[in-house]
Amino acid sequence: MPNNIKRIVIPYVNLYRFFKVLTMKNATKIKEKLGIKEKTLKSYVNFGNLLFEEEKQNIPPSYEEFLALLKEKLFQKLPLHKVLNEMENKSQPLNSIVLQELLKKHGIKISTSSCKALLSLLKKLGVICSIPKTIYSKSTEDLVLSHILAKGEVKFSDIKKKFPIRDIDDIIIKLWAEGKIDIPGLNIPQEVAKKHGRHIPADQINQLPPSKFINSYIDRESGKKFFEIVIAPEDKVRIIVT
Repeated sequence: MPNNIKRIVIPYVNLYRFFKVLTMKNATKIKEKLGIKEKTLKSYVNFGNLLFEEEKQNIPPSYEEFLALLKEKLFQKLPLHKVLNEMENKSQPLNSIVLQELLKKHGIKISTSSCKALLSLLKKLGVICSIPKTIYSKSTEDLVLSHILAKGEVKFSDIKKKFPIRDIDDIIIKLWAEGKIDIPGLNIPQEVAKKHGRHIPADQINQLPPSKFINSYIDRESGKKFFEIVIAPEDKVRIIVT
């Protein structure tokens, strides 16, 4: 990947329409013939410019040859060989979050939506496939972690639907405190949560930072003040890619 390219955008691509956009000579008739919107056309043209640059005149007229060239260009422009090998060797789940983090590690800035589009494109080109994996676990905690790993990023409300158990909040905070998952925006010191769990005695800490994740309450039996870490239904929980 050239050093001057910091960020790339990849649209969801209909392969045949993408081929026609790049090979049709009369640009004014492209939208009419293919029945695509102006926004889609623009995204296809920009993506084609990224991949083929000034070589667009050399795009083969054969659709099958075009697919082979498209695959070649993707691997030239992106460090996909290194990234996909690492995902396979580490048995990492095939999702946009893992792909995004590994591409970032190799100097590529790309959004989650572009990563989803890239995964879709790679599947269409037959570069990758996803196979089911058996998870055998005796603990709910491991099953919850496996679910998050498989999804990459998931709303907390969806986790609660998948695991409708009373201590799901405690499990998520425990996984976060252990550094196994990330909850964007949660700014409580992890060592505090690791020591005390979701309910933190106020007399055990000097000061907590202002946070939307903190709710204070008085325990009725002991009369002591506690800080409770609260995750909202819309908050995202995502894997940490190592």
